[in-house]
This record gives sequence, C-alpha cells and structure tokens, in this order.
Amino acid sequence: MAETKRMTAEQVVSYLLEEEGLDFLRESLRWVVQQLMEAEVSELIGAEHGERSEERLTHRNGYRPRRWDTRAGELELAIPRIRSGAAATSRHSWSRAAAASRRWCR
Repeated sequence: MAETKRMTAEQVVSYLLEEEGLDFLRESLRWVVQQLMEAEVSELIGAEHGERSEERLTHRNGYRPRRWDTRAGELELAIPRIRSGAAATSRHSWSRAAAASRRWCR
C-alpha cells in the first residue's frame, strides 16, 4: 500500500510564508475578497452579474481599481461601482448603495 505524505500545520504555514506559497496565498485572498464584494453588490441591487431584472432601480456601473496592503502583500482589487437607474430613486436606497461601495474602499 502506498504511503501518503502529510504536512503538519506548522509545515503548511511555513510553506505559505515562502515566496511560492505567498503568491498562492495572496491570489487566493484576492479571489475571496472579490467574490465577497460581488455577492454583496448582487444582494444590494437584486440581480447577479449579467442578469436582467425589470423591477430593480440600481445597476452595476463597472469597476474601479483599488490597492490593498495586507500581511500577505499588496493586492490589486476591482471595486464594483453601482448607480441608480431611475430619477425618482429614494434617498435611502442610494445611501445604502454608497455605503456598501465605501465599505470595501477603506
């Protein structure tokens, strides 16, 4: 029977802090953060990316670049932009959209 090699938690952390592991960790962190932002925006506007919905008043409006310094290194994020599509949108819904956008920009 073939013996499988297993790494201890200490070995995994050590590997992740080395250059190759650090690149993997940095890219994984960037991907997770992007997915969280996309999910939050989708919930806020009531539609997934590329999905059409007649009843919604808020729409995606592209992305803006943002640098984020972490312990794993510098990450380049794409912060989703949102905009109101109707002239009579309530002040409350627009302020919620702006607050969600600002939350990821700190």
